[in-house]
Amino acid sequence: MYEETGVRIVEVPPDSAAAKAGLKPNNVILSCNGQPTDTVEALLAACQAAAGKGKIKLEVWRHGQRKIVELN
Repeated sequence: MYEETGVRIVEVPPDSAAAKAGLKPNNVILSCNGQPTDTVEALLAACQAAAGKGKIKLEVWRHGQRKIVELN
C-alpha cells in the first residue's frame, strides 16, 4: 500500500539530469537534501537552496522502498 507523501514524477525528459540519475515516472520525491518535499513548492524551494552547493540528494519512494538518488 502506498503511504509516502511527496511529489510524484509525471515525466522524465530523456538526457536530463533526472534521467541520468535514474529517476522514473511515478517515483515520489520525499525530500531534497534532507528537506521534506510534500508539495511542488517545497521541492522547488529545497532544490533552489541546494543549487550551486554540490550534488543534490533526493530521497525517492520507488517500488515500495526508499532510495537516495544524487543529481549533479
